Amino acid sequence: MKLPFSFLFLLFIGNINNDISLSYYASTRGSSFEFEISNSILKFSKNQKSGQKKLSKKELKKIDALLSKIDLNAIPTLVPPSTKSHFDGAMAATLIIECNSKKFKSSTFDHGNPPNELKELIDYIFDLIYIDSN
Repeated sequence: MKLPFSFLFLLFIGNINNDISLSYYASTRGSSFEFEISNSILKFSKNQKSGQKKLSKKELKKIDALLSKIDLNAIPTLVPPSTKSHFDGAMAATLIIECNSKKFKSSTFDHGNPPNELKELIDYIFDLIYIDSN
């Protein structure tokens, strides 16, 4: 079952600006951080500061490559490496990837310490954001 879905995913991954969107939300008492990627635009905010960036073809291609390494069906079951957000030791974060009108939502994890399978993608997007994401 993984092979056909992976093939279908690859058909859509080449066009992140229309078919795929990513949303990341992290919050705790008094603090929040989020980003969304849709239509080649990266929008982000931290507390009251926000911004946006038009992603280049090179950046979109890199995101596509990182997404292709992730088994979307496994996202809800990925185990976070730490649980500090359970006691306000870190912001509680989630990642949602929407592909072909289907949503894949991660379990809650500590902001800045995602499951290993999502780390490279999230870290790359943080690098694209010009505000401090931690």
